[in-house]
Amino acid sequence: MTMNLNKSSPDDAREFLAIDDDAADVAEAKAIFLADYATTLITPTGDLVVSGFNARPDLAALIGTATKSLDIEVEEFSDTDKNGIVDAVVAVANAGIPVHVVIANTSLDTTGPAAISDVKAAHGIVVMSGGTSTGSTSTNPYIAGKTILIDCVTGTCARGYVGSENFTANSLGYNRELGVILSNAAELGKVYTAMSSDYSHGTPQ
Repeated sequence: MTMNLNKSSPDDAREFLAIDDDAADVAEAKAIFLADYATTLITPTGDLVVSGFNARPDLAALIGTATKSLDIEVEEFSDTDKNGIVDAVVAVANAGIPVHVVIANTSLDTTGPAAISDVKAAHGIVVMSGGTSTGSTSTNPYIAGKTILIDCVTGTCARGYVGSENFTANSLGYNRELGVILSNAAELGKVYTAMSSDYSHGTPQ
């Protein structure tokens, strides 16, 4: 899930949560939790998207599968590392595929402006949407969700990602973050509906 366990996240923020009942995924998540609890090292090898291990390459690969559309909503968008998220998004946009990115209404970090500029130069569209982290409501939520949607041209998406990873070098490389890549069209459709609303209310960057 993207949500923190505090008051504002469920009340006033755009968040996405997925229930994953795949036994292998559950076992991997449990193993990671137990390793963190015991402060021991672990090397995840399953299908979960895990920061510091497979997060950047797996998410970049997912983005690269887009053939009809690419829709991203994320709190922080600044992973300009080589072969990272921004490079993957730019490659899709350069291929002439419609790209829409929704980011949070907050101050950009040091590489945020360059990330946005790169996507715009490739004819992708980036908007800033929602309330601020200290001034949001249920009808104007702060954009805290982290999601990728692939080929949603008719509102039915082929694949997608939901997780806690922001698209920053720190979040993808050094934090403890987990996510899941899924293909449940009905559930991804719910994410797409929310994202489309946020996009329509966004301010072009």
